[in-house]
Amino acid sequence: MGPARLPPLSAKAPEGAGFASPDAEVAFLRGAVAKLAGEIEALKGENAELRERCRELERSAGLNSSNSGKPPSGDGLSKPTAEKKKKKRTGSLRGKSGRRPGGQPGREGRTLEQSETPDSVVDLRPETCPSCGEA
Repeated sequence: MGPARLPPLSAKAPEGAGFASPDAEVAFLRGAVAKLAGEIEALKGENAELRERCRELERSAGLNSSNSGKPPSGDGLSKPTAEKKKKKRTGSLRGKSGRRPGGQPGREGRTLEQSETPDSVVDLRPETCPSCGEA
């Protein structure tokens, strides 16, 4: 699948190479560096392909009937956990004041109380009987 692996280069020339001059050794090393650079580029390309494949597999593994077009029968036998069932809702941005709801201590309450001597009395009676409908 990948490029052929080169044997590791040592700082010394391979045995039996017997370089005639330092220029020949430099030429050999430059060729080895060029081969290694080509291998590095090939490995970078393979790495990018594998990363993309991994991203795609992770994305498809995370899909279920609640976040894709899959039918519920395709979810398998595993049930979603309570944490996954909980949907995150946007809450109020208003912070808590620390006070309890209702009238605060020190507030003077006012209540409309029934008067002993009303100005007028209105007697409200139904026009018909709710049970039989008779007037």
